[in-house]
Amino acid sequence: MGRVYEALDMVEKRNVALKILHPDVATDSISLERFKREFEVSRYLPHNHIVEVTDFQPTHDGSYALVMEFL
Repeated sequence: MGRVYEALDMVEKRNVALKILHPDVATDSISLERFKREFEVSRYLPHNHIVEVTDFQPTHDGSYALVMEFL
């Protein structure tokens, strides 16, 4: 469905994880809606045992990325 990369948040000066949806999956409306729902649900679940999700952004290739804390 996607890949996860380690990245640097230049504003917060911290490492983050980017979960990027594969571009071909991003064209499937059901998969895209699930990915968006993952962001919306995750950001409202603050807990020490759940990864913090901070952002949802489109990518330059027409896909989408979740920005999460890097563990």
